[in-house]
Amino acid sequence: MPRLLLILTLLLSGAAEAAPLGHDAIAQLLTGARLAYDDGTEQSFPADGRTLFFARDGSQSIGHWELRGDLYCSVWPPSDHWACYGVEEAEGVIAFVAEDGRRTQGRLAR
Repeated sequence: MPRLLLILTLLLSGAAEAAPLGHDAIAQLLTGARLAYDDGTEQSFPADGRTLFFARDGSQSIGHWELRGDLYCSVWPPSDHWACYGVEEAEGVIAFVAEDGRRTQGRLAR
């Protein structure tokens, strides 16, 4: 009975569980999007494959992003190392999930 009450409470509270997104869903979600992070930084994902990171001090960095299967991958020059992440979304919160389980979350700011 307690388990049923917990499930009903979660359903009625509107809590949403994030699940990994597939290639097409990630493309639709990120292309043209802008994310705002809790630390005051932002990141955008233009359709041309650039990704722009805006620091709180007004400076910006330009990297590149692409999808490889069901993973979001990015590279930030001068490094040539591509890092890839799973992507989850729930109620406007996007999570990039590293292979080791670390998560970086931002909120859609379109």
